[in-house]
Amino acid sequence: MKQETINALNIQRILVALEAGGHSDGAVLRALELSELFDARVEVVHAVGAPGVRWELVPTPMAVASRMDPITLVREKLVDQLGEVLVQSRRPRERAEELLNVVAGQPAAVLVDRAKEFRADVLVLGALRKRRLLDLGSTARGVLAKAPCAIWTEPQKPAPIKKILAAVDFSPESALALATAVEFARRSGGRVRALQVLDPRPFAMDDWYGVGHFASLDEARRATQEEFEKEMARVNWKGVPHDMEFVIGTPELQIQEQAESHDLVLLGTHGRSAFTSAVLGSVAYSVLVHAAKPTLVVRVPSREFAHA
Repeated sequence: MKQETINALNIQRILVALEAGGHSDGAVLRALELSELFDARVEVVHAVGAPGVRWELVPTPMAVASRMDPITLVREKLVDQLGEVLVQSRRPRERAEELLNVVAGQPAAVLVDRAKEFRADVLVLGALRKRRLLDLGSTARGVLAKAPCAIWTEPQKPAPIKKILAAVDFSPESALALATAVEFARRSGGRVRALQVLDPRPFAMDDWYGVGHFASLDEARRATQEEFEKEMARVNWKGVPHDMEFVIGTPELQIQEQAESHDLVLLGTHGRSAFTSAVLGSVAYSVLVHAAKPTLVVRVPSREFAHA
């Protein structure tokens, strides 16, 4: 994993997706909090379009002149909504005009394109469950598969983050997740738990030339746990309180179970297939879409997507 060679995610620009109706207010509040914690610039973006529908909005000149075009009308309502969120975060309501960017287009494409243009380090979304905009349909799949930056999901009203869970698997991506968890804990006064999960499923009985056999799970456990302990001994914890745990089980289920007693989950992803769950990484995808706690998924910047 070579943790000592990988620095924490450098959060300088934060993009947050705004939904009408207040469903994403928690995500906006968290983005504003992160902007203060990391002294980062934040932008709020809303897409005027239908998920999965490709179309181009071309208002008539008369509608634009009278300020009755769809973009202007939507923006006016969302400025009021965002202003209320700013008041909750003890910021001037007037900043809503400055922070909000309303764009016509298919939501997934708008979010991905704006993340690239803004050079976002983190894209903050509301819950991926039970949302019309991000409902595991075309918008969610498109954003999760193609976002050029880390993805943070905020499934509920933000709460203080003190206990951070970082899933590790010896990959550069998990090293980035752990380094980011340590830096986040350093800034917020929290603590970190590094979790290594050994999946036993590859060690089930297989058929090889007609002869059934078991791979040695005990041998794999000893070797993996020994490597885990060595890697953790090399981590620069920066004085942050921490502990480590090694378990055997299904990775996504173990992470979800441990997340219940933590305030934030960090994990890396290294999938690069054209299919969404593989692009994001099957474990990361499963954790994100079922998350009941804030979750941050990071990618190593040098990674690129494969194209079908």
